[in-house]
Amino acid sequence: MRCPGAHALFALLCFAPTQAGLLGGCVRVPAKKPSAVGGAGGGSVPGTAGGGGAGAGGALGAGGNAGSAREGDAAGETPDAAPTSPVIDCNAEPERCALCSGNYASIPLTLTEPVRGGWQYNPGGPYVDLPVPGYPCAAFLYDGDVQPKPDDDHWVAAPNGESIGFSMLSSMVESGYRKAQFRFFRTLVFIPSTVAVDSFQVAAQGVDDSLHIVLYNSKHPDGVSPTDAGPSDPAVGACAGNGASTWDFKSYIQPGEVNVVLVVHADMSPAISSLQSVQITLNGAAIPLFDCSL
Repeated sequence: MRCPGAHALFALLCFAPTQAGLLGGCVRVPAKKPSAVGGAGGGSVPGTAGGGGAGAGGALGAGGNAGSAREGDAAGETPDAAPTSPVIDCNAEPERCALCSGNYASIPLTLTEPVRGGWQYNPGGPYVDLPVPGYPCAAFLYDGDVQPKPDDDHWVAAPNGESIGFSMLSSMVESGYRKAQFRFFRTLVFIPSTVAVDSFQVAAQGVDDSLHIVLYNSKHPDGVSPTDAGPSDPAVGACAGNGASTWDFKSYIQPGEVNVVLVVHADMSPAISSLQSVQITLNGAAIPLFDCSL
């Protein structure tokens, strides 16, 4: 976990890309974001309250729909389970399987243009005590077992598949950056081997309180979070706090396969928890989106 490349918090989030043939059988892929509780076309509003908590997909997506999945009723409680993602046949829909599910490393793609799956969301669990208090990157020194596994079936569509669009009232009851609640967002990106990578930028806006970015591929099967790509901490890697930040992973991306961009969000202080936008561009252009919701 001390390595700027990766740490134990994310050790289980990657498969080694090995198999040459399609993996038989079916896997789960993210469901649509939870049903709406807000009006269409509005701005960002909190989700349905759950006792002392607040709704987990609280930000409005592109269509103006807010999610209704709930966090725990009070600080320290485990969030309610997210909706279970539906099953997809990997043999029948290899692109959906590779770009939207935990079997991304087992599905060989022959696409000729870059594409990425829509942002997916997975809650991380209750608040945890941090080994070292501090802002913005101390949360990511936490080494506990809170990360979702690659085959976890509770990855669901983020409020906005293109940009994440997450915002809610925090249920944190104390300041001081001594506790954190983690939430996980990922997008699976395929870049053909014929494409030269001059830049692979990840740009985040509307961050509160902090985030950490890790990239997974066959070159970095245990994840890499570099210190030379943008804002960083020497003990954590790529991370930043409130506001807007940009990283360039061009030296770490792996063409010819699916790369996983994992964004770990930490809520560490009242009163808002948000990650409003994370945009990814390849050579200065947006990567076409594959809709992972069903």
